[in-house]
Amino acid sequence: MRTRRFAPLPSLIGLLIFSLGAYSALRVHNPAPTPPRTITFTESALPATSQRDVALTVVNEEGLPSSFYVSLDTPDPLPLRLEAVLAELRRRMIDENVWPERLPTPTVFVTDLAGEAPVAVLDVTLTDPVAASVAQERHILTALRQTLQRNGVSDVYILINGEPRDTFLGHVALDTSLD
Repeated sequence: MRTRRFAPLPSLIGLLIFSLGAYSALRVHNPAPTPPRTITFTESALPATSQRDVALTVVNEEGLPSSFYVSLDTPDPLPLRLEAVLAELRRRMIDENVWPERLPTPTVFVTDLAGEAPVAVLDVTLTDPVAASVAQERHILTALRQTLQRNGVSDVYILINGEPRDTFLGHVALDTSLD
């Protein structure tokens, strides 16, 4: 009987080719690193501001509203102007011990329908619960609505953290229909 003789050289070459193929298939391809992009920051185009007389309605601890005009340097776009007005309202109502310091100034969104008075949607961002009495909540809501309406807004809707809620800070009911 004839025995086959093992040929070491062709087997070794076959094993080498197989190993190189497996290595290149399993190897993770690392492309050459790209240099980091250079970003140049320029001064952002902030909206133009102008001095305006704006109406504020501040409600004191006893619940008495007081409406008056103040001169503020406010941005031209209506939502930003109304936010500046509400920031001033907040500052004055903190001084009256009505607005809790942990309650931020709401972000203002305004409808822009031709021929109709704008409607304001306020978004109050709360990271933690804010302690306020029922009276404080009523006073803040009255001040927000009256101040915005005296500055040309027809109606006001309030969101908490971007969502409609049944109550403002846990006590006073909010109108949740945005029809």
